[in-house]
Amino acid sequence: MKSWWFLPVVVAALWCGARVTQRGFEYDELWTLEHYARAESVSVIFEDLTVPNNHPLHSLLVRWSVNLFGGSEWATRLPALLAGVLMLGLIPAVVWWWTADGKLAWLTGLLSALNPALLHFAQTARGYSLQALAVVAFAGAVVLSRRDRRFLHGMVLAGVAGLLVMPTTILFLIPIVLVDLTSRRREPVVWSAYAVLGVLAGSWLWFGSTQWAQGRAQFGMPVASLLDWLVFSGRTIRELWGWWLPALMAVGVVTKRGRVLGVILLVPLLATVVTYAGPTRAYLPLVPVGLLLAVLGVERIRDWLPRWRQLPVGVAVGVAIVTLPAGLQSWTPTDWRAAVPAIRALATPGYINFRPTDGFVVRHYFGDAAVGNMPREPVITVATVVGLSGMDLRTHRSVELELPADVSVKHQTAEGVPVALIRAELVAGGEPADDRLMFLASDGSVPREVLDWGWVQLNGFFTGSTPVVLARRGVIAKPADGVRLYRQVPW
Repeated sequence: MKSWWFLPVVVAALWCGARVTQRGFEYDELWTLEHYARAESVSVIFEDLTVPNNHPLHSLLVRWSVNLFGGSEWATRLPALLAGVLMLGLIPAVVWWWTADGKLAWLTGLLSALNPALLHFAQTARGYSLQALAVVAFAGAVVLSRRDRRFLHGMVLAGVAGLLVMPTTILFLIPIVLVDLTSRRREPVVWSAYAVLGVLAGSWLWFGSTQWAQGRAQFGMPVASLLDWLVFSGRTIRELWGWWLPALMAVGVVTKRGRVLGVILLVPLLATVVTYAGPTRAYLPLVPVGLLLAVLGVERIRDWLPRWRQLPVGVAVGVAIVTLPAGLQSWTPTDWRAAVPAIRALATPGYINFRPTDGFVVRHYFGDAAVGNMPREPVITVATVVGLSGMDLRTHRSVELELPADVSVKHQTAEGVPVALIRAELVAGGEPADDRLMFLASDGSVPREVLDWGWVQLNGFFTGSTPVVLARRGVIAKPADGVRLYRQVPW
């Protein structure tokens, strides 16, 4: 291994280290801080397993970090940052141990340091980077144990650590174990090590089985048909690796090593038929597998182009760099610490409503007064209006729309404000509506400059990601009693 292989890791570590203080807490981070890191007893971490916000080993490390350094953003995110940086450094090392190919190791490490999902969770106080580190370390220990069986101890330790972060880690360990045993069937020591891991894993999974089953039923997404699975898998692949790496992965899977990686990648996705599907972030440990598969695809293309062997590498790295900002934006939610001051400068407090999860963050930074009228359930007094102008909450791009014939805006002010929040008087169908309108054009969750559909909430404030409003598909949740629903029109 060459020391310069790790230069991208150093750059990524410095960038992530700077970012941990530049943005406010997300809802799940704050939940971990308030409910587990600051809990009266550490036992709460291992007793409250139903809520998917709790990643026990990570919650424990956050608790220790907060006790040592206080509850600031950087202290709360320190365990995830250290885990993410170690993971980025370990990825090229594991590739080198497995392939003894410096080009594969270097390029995989570089693409890992440019992967938006890995970078985001290396600066976010969730357990996903720690889980991914445990899986990468597990794979590395398995490879090294073929040379020195003492690494079997490290393999067991990494596997247990991953399971203590999230029980779903078992889905990523099983295919690695199966692949390893295909060529080590007659090594009793290896079987013994896996047996020990199996007993420890089984004990932990049995301990929390009831609560995890409740959590899966409440928060999991059933995959009931082939179409459901294809939609889920397609979404997960696109969000983890973008629109271009899957094409390289498809080329890489035709190689011998690529087929092994394909099995490791496919098993957790197929398991959703039994275990229910999770959000895309739950499959973060698959990212290094897919990146190595893509690098194998690059190498295969280089063999096809003997006169331009460096071209595929340059294109792959160039596209990764160009698409990185948009990818990071897609993973980064609204920073309410920065957005609320601009919102309060425009809006009358009585007309601001935050959905409960957002209000939890707003209350942390600005106190109860900022969310004094926050409803327990999201406000769904919704109408769709076009003809407003403002700025996108995260991209800061201008949003210009046209009005339908039966809706007019009497007044609007949003110039120069870094959120697409607009105050206006609304007239719909010739009848005056509530005297003020708070409009947020987009929070960047839809991969277009503007949304396909516009959402407006009367007498309130809301973002395009509010789950009860599905205007993109032409569906709006049933309004509360006494709430008038205005017609929706596409942008």
